[in-house]
Amino acid sequence: MIAAVVVYAVVLLGFGLSEFKKIGNFDDFVVSGRKQGAGSITYSILATCIGASATLGVVSTACTIGFPAFWWLGAGALGLLCQSFFLSQKVREVGAYTLPDLSERLIGKEARFLTSVVVVIAWIGIIAAQFVAGAKLLSLFGGITPFYSILITAAVIIFYSILGGQPSIIKTDKIQFAVLGGALLYTFIFLFTSEAIPLESVRFDIVNSSFTAKDLLYYLFIIGGSYFVCPLLFSRLLSSTSPQKAQKASLFSALGLLIISLVITFIGIWASFYIEQSYTGDVLGYLIKEKLPTPGGLVLLLGLFSAIISSADTCLFAVASIVEYDLLKKKRIANTRLVIGIVGMVSALLATKNPDIISLLIQAYGVFTAGIVPPIAISLIMWKKRKIHPYWGVGAIVCGGVLGVAANLTAVDMVALVGMALSTGFSLIGLYIPQKKLPHVLGENLG
Repeated sequence: MIAAVVVYAVVLLGFGLSEFKKIGNFDDFVVSGRKQGAGSITYSILATCIGASATLGVVSTACTIGFPAFWWLGAGALGLLCQSFFLSQKVREVGAYTLPDLSERLIGKEARFLTSVVVVIAWIGIIAAQFVAGAKLLSLFGGITPFYSILITAAVIIFYSILGGQPSIIKTDKIQFAVLGGALLYTFIFLFTSEAIPLESVRFDIVNSSFTAKDLLYYLFIIGGSYFVCPLLFSRLLSSTSPQKAQKASLFSALGLLIISLVITFIGIWASFYIEQSYTGDVLGYLIKEKLPTPGGLVLLLGLFSAIISSADTCLFAVASIVEYDLLKKKRIANTRLVIGIVGMVSALLATKNPDIISLLIQAYGVFTAGIVPPIAISLIMWKKRKIHPYWGVGAIVCGGVLGVAANLTAVDMVALVGMALSTGFSLIGLYIPQKKLPHVLGENLG
């Protein structure tokens, strides 16, 4: 099986090489020349969303806590659905390059700097989570130690991301989503038709003793909020040919994500009936080795690697673009590629220190959603009507972000929700503060 994964990786690298010479300028590299249709963006968004957390993480969680594991992706689907109704067209109409660029156009240049810092820090954790997931598969099927598995996974993804830029990522996302989606559907159908489970024993609880109402509230706002306003998904919308195509892509992606989240959750529920509770390994890896026929297991394995690569390359690319365009204020393709390499190595180092996928993701989402989502979302909703006072916008980002960090340090998740509420309050007040011509001393000091 591992040989097939190597061949698959080589094919993807070939796509990157084919796009390498086609990149003419920074617009091509970062927003694909704004030439992508609704279909391409939909596939790319789905491939990006269904990463390590949605495959390895959710199946294992569903095997342990049952149906409430659905909310890891289900909350994201609801956030994406809200995005399609309220934000998507406006994101494309503003016409920025990145989320921080968008924040400057909506709030001010101080907001751009702070948004850049928060996104870079948070998404390094998300990239690390994808590396951990890839390493788990290499360790399981290749017999490679976890440390070296992380390095190999990181090296392949970094090299691929460096080569082709946004056009290559979007193009291969179609293939990756087709492989992953087909593999998940096949796995679902095969498992439930080969060995049925007693449906009367399946509890379709929204919450239970292992996943409380407080957990659900956190997921809906913190996880869902990270889909409502997301630098990765916004980068796809900014690549679309028109605001209308951007909205269609968000809507179709939300519906597709709801379906896939149910499929993944039920695979985990099935596994809870046929895997010993004492089993501590990766559930999907067990299904590939012990339950699926060899061809089906191979396709699922390739699908899992597709999920990991499609999420990690998008994250790497988004972070590098923000560093180059928003922090360094340049538009150099070569430099952006160099930053991809540096960010990838930092993420790989973090992955070796914390091999818990869900933990890495929750920590990253908490900081981002608490600080960035409220002011950006409110600014977009009120675009061309009212503008948040820059100082109050900065206050919203700082207050929410600090409490998001505090939530991670104290391991009290609800602190992030408090930060999100305060950030929302600051943003709403800022809409009604009279604005005069403001000096940009803060921005100069921050920059």
